[in-house]
Amino acid sequence: MNKMSWLLYLGFAADVIADVLIAVSLCTILLRSKTGIKSTDSKVSFIMAFTVNTGLLTSICALACLITYAIWPQRFIFLGIYFAQSKLYVNALLGSLNARGNIGQSQAGTTMIVPGTSLGTRSIAFNDLDLIEIGTTVERKTFSDGRDLSHHDSSAGSETNH
Repeated sequence: MNKMSWLLYLGFAADVIADVLIAVSLCTILLRSKTGIKSTDSKVSFIMAFTVNTGLLTSICALACLITYAIWPQRFIFLGIYFAQSKLYVNALLGSLNARGNIGQSQAGTTMIVPGTSLGTRSIAFNDLDLIEIGTTVERKTFSDGRDLSHHDSSAGSETNH
């Protein structure tokens, strides 16, 4: 195995370099693509953030393979990370394919409501979807005199109002 170990070092190093170069080149191209139009620039910024996040994750995994092989070449710890790395590449590809539909949308599409803003919901545009609401509904129960029942512990017994 020692005669062939330089191939593993070379492969892991090439993996790290390729991931970093792809992420940097995509960000450079996207940065030059900004037009000054707010809607277009926000979409370009979203793509850049996605590129950095996926490129960083795969680069860290490739670097972890290189480091674990350099430290423990006989223990095969690097193989577990290496097998997980292929799944990261597939997830990055599927994530970018799934994000395509959401990036080109206008606000005229159907909305999806998710928790997140000061009002408790925020809307995101999707095409060809029915209205989907994700969140919680708070129902307030009160006594007949107007006191809030939701602050009382239900296991402590129930109050009756005569």
